[in-house]
Amino acid sequence: MVTTQRTIVLGNPSASRRRRSAAAAAALLAAAVAAVAVAACSNSPSKGGAAAPTPGAEISRIAGSAAAVASAHAASAAAKASEAAGAIASQAQAQASVVQSAAASFASVHSSVLASVSAGAASLEARARAFEASVEARVKSGRASASAALKPVTGSGNAVADVRLTGVPTAATGGRPGASVAITNHGRDTASYAVQVDFVDASGKTVESAVVGAQDLAAGATVTKLAFAAHPATGATTPKIAKAQRY
Repeated sequence: MVTTQRTIVLGNPSASRRRRSAAAAAALLAAAVAAVAVAACSNSPSKGGAAAPTPGAEISRIAGSAAAVASAHAASAAAKASEAAGAIASQAQAQASVVQSAAASFASVHSSVLASVSAGAASLEARARAFEASVEARVKSGRASASAALKPVTGSGNAVADVRLTGVPTAATGGRPGASVAITNHGRDTASYAVQVDFVDASGKTVESAVVGAQDLAAGATVTKLAFAAHPATGATTPKIAKAQRY
């Protein structure tokens, strides 16, 4: 009984094919040797009196044939392995080219986005500064107009009843005395207002003053302004209406 043994080879497909070719050649050689041995054991002469080939010559012939088959299989396996390696290398090179192209595109887009964000931030900052400068200019202009309107006023003025004050905590003003000034036009026509707020200490002495104004306030409308002292106070102060003029 002949037992066939299967061998599973893991690894390089080309090496596996070469091993299979060598095994086939060895099997062919073994079969040839067995055939020659059987022929040698037979004592019957060949027909016609011709001499039978010697065992050595038959073995040499079959061995040469087996070697030629093994060599052909090995050459074929080597060619297929070389072809597969070339295809793999070509595919890897193409994938590397795609990755490089994608990386270059990403870098370009990233730079463009950063430049756009930077430009947008600079534009926002410039607009914010321009707005701040515009507001500051209007506040200064309003104060100047209010101060000019209060200059000829004697006494407390004609609009004290139209003004209401609320103190602002110094924690919210950096230590400076402050007040919320609500101005309501109780008249029938549009009018402008000028208000002087004095900040007085516990003894009733005026520590500092601030002037606010409201331009073209419609009849029945209310506007709120903030009055702040220029410097921090050393003690508690109370805001009071020194003058309020409607003009």
